[in-house]
Amino acid sequence: MGGLKEYWEHFVSFLKKYDAAHIMEILREADWNSILTNPLAWIASFFLFGVMIWKKQLKMLVFVCSMAAFVALLQTTLPPSGESMELSRILQFIGGSALLAGVNLYFLFVRQ
Repeated sequence: MGGLKEYWEHFVSFLKKYDAAHIMEILREADWNSILTNPLAWIASFFLFGVMIWKKQLKMLVFVCSMAAFVALLQTTLPPSGESMELSRILQFIGGSALLAGVNLYFLFVRQ
């Protein structure tokens, strides 16, 4: 039982360290050009997409692409922490999020 309590404490400390604001800063500071030009990232992406297409996991493929689009949306619309946000950026974020949610709900419930 002591091991379980230790794992729980590590999990709680992880959640305290990596809250939403910290994760946003990590995503904002990431060097996306080096990630996108890394051949290892391309090989892993092609392998994962190939497996998903071969296994006909369309819902999972849509979800992964939606998560990538959501991260791109966060990068372009949200300002760094502590700065104010313009109304046009808020509307872009809400509209993009609604579009992504609609696409995911369509593929999850409507198209079986």
